[in-house]
Amino acid sequence: MIDPLPGVTTARVHLFVATGLRTGAPAREATEAGMKVITMPLREAVEAALAGRITEAASVAALLRVSLELEGGKK
Repeated sequence: MIDPLPGVTTARVHLFVATGLRTGAPAREATEAGMKVITMPLREAVEAALAGRITEAASVAALLRVSLELEGGKK
């Protein structure tokens, strides 16, 4: 869990990792109509976050945390 803007809001973001998933047909709501799914290896996603190509804060936090945990042998 992270607090994205603790000085501004009490909102919290819960982070999770899902494994063993398969691609399925999207079931989007109207506000999600323009979203794209992009699949890439974890290392590439981490590099994209560090380079500023992935900028959504919770996604960046989750990618960095998972990367560090996997490198450290934790799961």
